Amino acid sequence: MYPSLSTRRRILLSLLILGGKSTYSTIKSFLPIGYSGPKFYAMLRRLERERLVHRSLSADHPSLRLLPAGFELLERRLGPRIRTVLAPQGQSLSDNWSLIILNFPTDQAYSRSRLAGRLLELGCGSLRDGVYVNPYPILDSVAQWAEENHCFDRIFISSLSPYPLALIPCSAAWDLPGLARAYLSFLDRLTIAKGISLPQKRDRAITRIKSDFLDLLIRDPLLPATLLPADYPLARVIGEITGLDKDKSLDKNNIDNSSDKKLAYSGPENLSPRSKNS
Repeated sequence: MYPSLSTRRRILLSLLILGGKSTYSTIKSFLPIGYSGPKFYAMLRRLERERLVHRSLSADHPSLRLLPAGFELLERRLGPRIRTVLAPQGQSLSDNWSLIILNFPTDQAYSRSRLAGRLLELGCGSLRDGVYVNPYPILDSVAQWAEENHCFDRIFISSLSPYPLALIPCSAAWDLPGLARAYLSFLDRLTIAKGISLPQKRDRAITRIKSDFLDLLIRDPLLPATLLPADYPLARVIGEITGLDKDKSLDKNNIDNSSDKKLAYSGPENLSPRSKNS
């Protein structure tokens, strides 16, 4: 079972999708319906204290900016796959895949389940029970988790170079057709929602779609483009969702022209390479 997406990570992930900066109202529209305003603003203050976001208190359009520490938190929790969100063409295919094999006795089923959940959170696919792969370098993160939870001796980790795609296709580890169908369903739901005449009802429908989309996105391995079907619809869904709030998110009087459509730290190219996923 996939771990649920916490509110703080939901806010940071929505900021990432929206290009690194957006208005309060747009970010709140990615939270589940019924999430209270006071709780939302309390969370924003907490994220600012932790220096994960920067709040701009413009009178007309108060906004949030994703800071490098916020991106790094997402990358630690969800893995380097999230960089694909920053690159419409997807990341390049790495020669080194991560292989993780679990070997827990039956009386440690709880620890095994927790580690399996962590691997899914990092975007791993399951080749069979207890055998996981990931096209990105996540072995340091897995090893750290296993050491902290006293089960390092119950796992085998290795880097596969090259990964035998001809023998073990991606469809053996991830349900890409199922994900594609779910994304197409979002496009249908968006079309219906945008046609609702009552503004309040329309906004509630769109909020539900956005929240559901984030829950699905963390289940997507965000594979390099070379491993995806040519018509994989994720980019279309992101374009439709971000387009809903484009005018509000990129207000020219509230955001520097030089930073339009860019993250606060000007994109991943200025991040130093990470040899470890701590």
